[in-house]
Order: sequence, then C-alpha cells, then structure tokens
Amino acid sequence: MAMMQGTSLIVMDQNRNVVFHQSNLRFVVLIGIGQQAERELAVKQLRAYVLQEKTESWKDCFVLTAVSRLYPSLTENCHKAYQDLSHCLVYRNIHSEDPIIDYDSIRFTWKVYYPLDEIEKSSNFLVSGNVAECIRIINEIFALNIERRIHHYQLVPVAKTMFYYLLKHLEMSNSETKAILALELEFNTQVEAAYHYEGIQSTLIQAVKVIADKIKNGQRSKLNPTFVAQYIEEHYMSNLHLDHMAEKMETSPKYFSNYFKKTFGVNFVDYLNKVRLSHAKELLKNTDMPVSEISEKTGYLNSTTFTSTFKKYFGFSPSEFRKSASTDQLLLGRKK
Repeated sequence: MAMMQGTSLIVMDQNRNVVFHQSNLRFVVLIGIGQQAERELAVKQLRAYVLQEKTESWKDCFVLTAVSRLYPSLTENCHKAYQDLSHCLVYRNIHSEDPIIDYDSIRFTWKVYYPLDEIEKSSNFLVSGNVAECIRIINEIFALNIERRIHHYQLVPVAKTMFYYLLKHLEMSNSETKAILALELEFNTQVEAAYHYEGIQSTLIQAVKVIADKIKNGQRSKLNPTFVAQYIEEHYMSNLHLDHMAEKMETSPKYFSNYFKKTFGVNFVDYLNKVRLSHAKELLKNTDMPVSEISEKTGYLNSTTFTSTFKKYFGFSPSEFRKSASTDQLLLGRKK
C-alpha cells in the first residue's frame, strides 16, 4: 500500500494494476506481482517515482507513501493488505526520511523516553519565567526519542503530556477560558495531523511561548504561580519552610498552604523536594561532588535526610542513581 497525499497502494500477486479513488486525495492501487523479487523491484521503482514527483508535480504537497506485504490475489486478502497500510501510518518512524513506508521494513519498538520528572521540571521552569530552559528540556526529550526511533503514534501522547503539564499553571478568568480552549483545540489538531516529528515539536514550542506570555501578562501580585515558583527556584538551596514562604508572599501560613496545594496540585514540601531533587540528580550525573556536599548544596540539613528523601521519591539511593547514570552515559558514548 502506498500513500501519496493520502494515497494508498496494496501489493497483490496478480498480473494487473487497478487504481481506486477512496476519498479526497487518497487512492488505493492494486499492483499485480508474480513473486517476492518483483515486489522489491516494484517498491524500488515506486520510491524513485515518488522522489521525482516530489521535486516536480508534488513539490508543494506533502506525500506519504506506504506499501503492504505481498498477498495472494484473493478478495479476503484486501482487508489484510489495507490493515498493513494503516499500520504503516501508525508505526512509521518519526525520523525516517524515506519517502516509502514499507511494512516489511518496520521494526517495532516500545522504548519511549517518557521522563515525568523532567516534564514536570520543564513546567516549573516555564512558570518561573525561564522559557529557554523549558524549551531545552523539550528538545532533549524529542532528541532522545528520535534516537530510539520510536513510532509516530508514540510521540503524540508524549507531546500532549508535556502540553498539559505546562497548561496546568494557568489561572483563567471566564474571559480567558475561551482563548485557552482555542489553544488546546489548535494544539491537539496540529499534533494529530503532523506527519513528521518536527511538526509536533514546533507546535509544542509555539504553545510554550503562548502559555509563557499568558502567565507573564496575567500575574501581578506576589501571590501568583510565577513569583512563587521563581522564588523557590532561586532559593531552594536555603532553609525554606512554610512560615518563611508565607512571610515573603505577605500572607498567612495556612492561606499560603491552601493556595499552594490548589495552584500547584501538590503540597509545598513535595514541590520543594522535587525541585531540590531535580537539581541533585543533575549534580549526581554531571559532577564527582560527594553526596554529602550535594545534599548541602540542594538545601538538605544533612546527607542522611537527603538520602532518605531521594530514596522515598525515586526508589533508590543517590549513589545507586549516580552509578546507573554513569553506565547509561557510557553506553550512549559507545553507540556514538
């Protein structure tokens, strides 16, 4: 099966070719083939044809082409071949530059890079006003998924998860709700329709900028997500506690605690620990600094508290994490 601007091709083992118009610019083409060797030649010729037309007649169009497996020319096999085509579109590699998606060449994988802690970290960077760091994390997540050669359908929910993590910090008035709903609809529509990872990535980054502007323009007083998150990001290494935060935000500890839980979805202590541990993980991965020193630099009173907190949130100790991270970096270096 081949898809050109929504065009479909089903490969059959019969000595004739038939073209059916399915809908819009989608066509189903039955190609008569005698044996497997002829199929390989047909795919090669189809690839050359698509490449030529993309530089001539189709240069202003997006062309997507898929080829099914070879089937005997029986009526009941038409459905099987068409399913192959559907699978080609769903399981296509997000980074492939080949104009042909050949079912026989698909290598299925489930190694999706889906780091919820990094996604939450990007969200925290955005609400604190650090748009550049938020985008850096997004680009890194995309780069690692491209390296793992995941499928198109697997990247879409990753992008949507990042989008909703970013969106959750917006406090909307009734007048703003309509604009956010429009942003959500446009984002989901564009991501679902994107044929390449670059379209998904650019759509998400554009959404980041829109959300960042809304956060920046919509927050005025100290007691707002931007100021609170930015203050924590800048002072996480200090001895932050609820009374201190309430004083800085010019409110009572009880009010601040309730406000924080409602706004950020977690209590203040959990949020602070996640920020501190996120920085601690970076130091564990990228420096040889002793665990005791890292605990001090990330705001913990002693290494015992740091180690127990780290293990509570991640299920393993800082030393075990450092060892695992070193092994992953070594393997990545060998691949390169």
